[in-house]
Amino acid sequence: AEQDNTVQSVSRAEDEAALRNVRKQLEAYHSGAKQGAVELAWPYLRHEDRFIRYAARIVLEHQPVAEWQSQALNEKDPQTLIQAAIALARHGKPALRHSLLNALMGINFAQLTETQQIDLLRAMELVILRMGAPEGALKDRLANHLNPYYPAKSNSLNRSLSKLLVYLEAPGVVEKTLALLET
Repeated sequence: AEQDNTVQSVSRAEDEAALRNVRKQLEAYHSGAKQGAVELAWPYLRHEDRFIRYAARIVLEHQPVAEWQSQALNEKDPQTLIQAAIALARHGKPALRHSLLNALMGINFAQLTETQQIDLLRAMELVILRMGAPEGALKDRLANHLNPYYPAKSNSLNRSLSKLLVYLEAPGVVEKTLALLET
């Protein structure tokens, strides 16, 4: 048993060292636009380690948006799309709001982990905060898209969903929130 613990410790240390090396490689691209940066960072936007995902997203944010905007809007992997959408919300033009929210609504919310769901909601919040509130049919569509998931099983999700749904004036959100508060 002692040997197993030693093997696990060595393996964990090697894994941590490998993660550190990847993060340092990505961080080398945080100082400005560089050739090959988007290609290097893109696969890491879906990495299981959140610090690696963050470092990869910051690489994108330091590159000209024109180099990766189309790739972000056409991304099919949910985790990659969420991270790219956050970068695009922070650096893209407000005219992208409609396309970006539609792309995010294309993600199957129910198939995401809770952490990914919270990240998706955060991406939607950032798009709204930085690019402007959706109006008309887009606003209604976003509210109708999220409303079936509220209330959720966790307080963290309920907090994120309630903020967005109240802002979007979703039907029934006040009643659902008051019922949650009572329980």
